[in-house]
Amino acid sequence: MILEEFNIIKEQEGDNFFFNHLGCFCYGLRGPIGTWCGYVCIDKKFLNINIDIFGSFSVHGGITFETKVNKPHLDLIKKVLNENSINLKIGDYVIGFDTAHHGDFIPGIDLTNKFRLSLNSTNPIYRDKEYVMEECKDLALQVNKKFDGANYVHKIFKKLNK
Repeated sequence: MILEEFNIIKEQEGDNFFFNHLGCFCYGLRGPIGTWCGYVCIDKKFLNINIDIFGSFSVHGGITFETKVNKPHLDLIKKVLNENSINLKIGDYVIGFDTAHHGDFIPGIDLTNKFRLSLNSTNPIYRDKEYVMEECKDLALQVNKKFDGANYVHKIFKKLNK
């Protein structure tokens, strides 16, 4: 991939996305080196459950981000996503992942330097917006299974079918 090709892709994809999946607010942001980061929010009512966040979920590259939402974080997400009516509340928990790992194409570095940061990968793969959205959906499903199992998913489908 050359810089001009990436710039076209970036223009088509944009720099962020958000959606709700199985009751979880999911969003993605393009990082400063051109790679995507995906996030899934966990309702604060589940925070009293003791689990290892980093070892409990399977997602591209593993969980690399976690935080409890506070007002500055909520305000920043609303501003970046240009959306005030997001399904995210103070006290919720956010877990996330990135696409800057071995074998991933890292546009901001791979296209601008003479060396590859793609960790000696001879054929790095660009993890596009669609890929990250699918990873977020899968992570939301794992969150549902981990915290409330089929009961939570059933409640959501019941609400949707009213």
